[in-house]
Amino acid sequence: MHIRPAHSFVKCNVDAAFFSGEQKLGVGCILQNDEGMFMRCRTCAFNALVSVKEG
Repeated sequence: MHIRPAHSFVKCNVDAAFFSGEQKLGVGCILQNDEGMFMRCRTCAFNALVSVKEG
């Protein structure tokens, strides 16, 4: 469910993914204004030694 930020605030949603077989980490974020309109987004990928556990 999408919730708009309060008046004059900016909302930042962040997500990350781990790719243990490729030893990579990906991160993305998106900014929305108080009307729910897109402002800016960014993605980054990193080489990383990670192990993933679900639970």
